[in-house]
Amino acid sequence: MKNFIIIMILSLAMIGCQAPTADPNGRTLIDPTDLIAVSDAFNDALNSADIETASSMLSEDASWAFPNGVTVEGREAVSELLAGVSQIWTTIDQNSGDTVHLGVTGSNENGDWKVLLSWGDATYANEATSISIPYHQVTWFTEDNLIAGISGLYDRTELVASYDEDPIK
Repeated sequence: MKNFIIIMILSLAMIGCQAPTADPNGRTLIDPTDLIAVSDAFNDALNSADIETASSMLSEDASWAFPNGVTVEGREAVSELLAGVSQIWTTIDQNSGDTVHLGVTGSNENGDWKVLLSWGDATYANEATSISIPYHQVTWFTEDNLIAGISGLYDRTELVASYDEDPIK
């Protein structure tokens, strides 16, 4: 009888530890390699102040949402913002070796989607200052791996303090 009780307890423990076989919301992890390559190329273009190349990686209706509630919409508007920010910071490094990436795909009423989730430290630098801040970012991609949207979450306090005028308002 004692063995039967132990077997029952162990069986229940094993059943309780099984992972679900599928995400109930239909999300799937994907290999993020291609998305990371686009993100890295975008970052490289920004760091070389090549706004034309960075802009070519954006979808026509791209958007960028900032933690202060501002959202910039459309390739042209995002490109203008990038041009202004690249005049302030000569280095914007959001994809250092310590950045963690996760690729996810799914679908909803608007269709299929894929995102690159990234988190780590971002460094903003120019001749006068260098600021490193922890950040979380969601980058949405089109089927063609163009950047459809970026949403960043980070504390802007140090960045704003270094501006004469906040470019994201």
